[in-house]
Amino acid sequence: MLSAQNQGGTMETSNPSTETSISPEQGPGEAPRREFLTKVMAVSLGTAVSVGPLVVGSYVALDPLRKKSVGATPFLPVTSLEALPPDGLPHLFRVVSTLTDAWTRYPKIPIGAIYLRRTKENPEKVEAIHPTCPHLGCFVNARGDGTFHCPCHDSDFQTDGSIRNPQSPSPRGLDRLETRIEDGKVLVQFMNFEPGVKEPKPIL
Repeated sequence: MLSAQNQGGTMETSNPSTETSISPEQGPGEAPRREFLTKVMAVSLGTAVSVGPLVVGSYVALDPLRKKSVGATPFLPVTSLEALPPDGLPHLFRVVSTLTDAWTRYPKIPIGAIYLRRTKENPEKVEAIHPTCPHLGCFVNARGDGTFHCPCHDSDFQTDGSIRNPQSPSPRGLDRLETRIEDGKVLVQFMNFEPGVKEPKPIL
């Protein structure tokens, strides 16, 4: 709508559709500011809501890592009874096992070694001797006569693992392990032991 006022030589032009109404309480920059704050609050609220399920989900996913299996050490098959000569001498065998962490299973992983001994007098009985020296954990060698020697500090052991030389620095004899025969296989309850102490102490 156009209106003209000839008095005083003045002419006005008004277009209601292009006029902006501003309340006395709201300045020109108030509307954009409120829109910005609204977006910030929405993002913050969304983040807070999503963090809860994320924390719970992470706790559940990582829970297997916090759990430690307990119970007796299992008997592991090492060799067949037929493969172990009944000559009374210690023979070295590798020990393998299936390892499992929180999510993955690893079959037939070498976890150590063991000396096995079988005699003609009692061929159905098998002795198992741990191959590490109780002094500092060095690997011991089996001599041709069936005795053991530690190359690190000259500890000497009898065929049954007992201390041979009283001057040996080892605080105890070689550690013995439990064995049993099942279906012609030699099974050993394998574990490692803490070095440097007088009594055998399994490492769990």
